Amino acid sequence: MGKIKIESSIIDRATNGDKEAIKAMFETFISDDETIISVEYLGKLGILFPTKSFVCVTDKRVASMEYGPFGKIIYSDAFIEEINSGVIYQPSVLPLYFVGILLCITIVGILLLNAWIKLYYRVNKSGLVWCTREGINIYAFANRSKINLVNGIWRKASFIREKRKQYMR
Repeated sequence: MGKIKIESSIIDRATNGDKEAIKAMFETFISDDETIISVEYLGKLGILFPTKSFVCVTDKRVASMEYGPFGKIIYSDAFIEEINSGVIYQPSVLPLYFVGILLCITIVGILLLNAWIKLYYRVNKSGLVWCTREGINIYAFANRSKINLVNGIWRKASFIREKRKQYMR
């Protein structure tokens, strides 16, 4: 039985921000006549077996990939001219502060505060959703610290989309 396999060394390099490694991950899915414009690693989701999030913008499509434990790969893409809207999401930090304040009431809570902050950011993610005409959404979660990077990807994809639509006319 065939399966998609990405070498662990490539995943390790990609999670350290190596653009060439991220490109190698997406080249498996992208046709030879496409040019990769931008690739990014956006972060991890989960605690024991985290899932890693990657995005790619080519001259013809946007794509996201989630790579998880035990060979889990979720790849989704859409042709860039089919994108008609999107969402950039950044959750509130109110629950983080509320529980943090409650933890600071006790000595044990103060010791657990750092663990609570790490747990909160591992589970509550920012992200990006590209919505297409066909109703298929392309999701990419991101660490909160990378929200400006997500915004940059959104702007880059919007620019490429406009260029592509002009080319298609």
